[in-house]
Amino acid sequence: MPELAWAVEEMNEQAFLDLVEKPGHVLITATGVDAVNAEAKRQGLRLPAIGYWSPDDVCFRKPPQGDCNGLFRR
Repeated sequence: MPELAWAVEEMNEQAFLDLVEKPGHVLITATGVDAVNAEAKRQGLRLPAIGYWSPDDVCFRKPPQGDCNGLFRR
């Protein structure tokens, strides 16, 4: 899978879940995409994210309305 540019929408659930188990990938959960990115940066992970997903499609809502999952490379 090619590295994605800065995402502006969430990935398909199954595609996201398939990538979670890959070696070298780290899952970050926080409230909204900005918080996910900030935590990934704090942990020294590689940006941009591989992708984002949430059960309620809330990652990119402003103001943040719920948990967003972001997937990053080490």
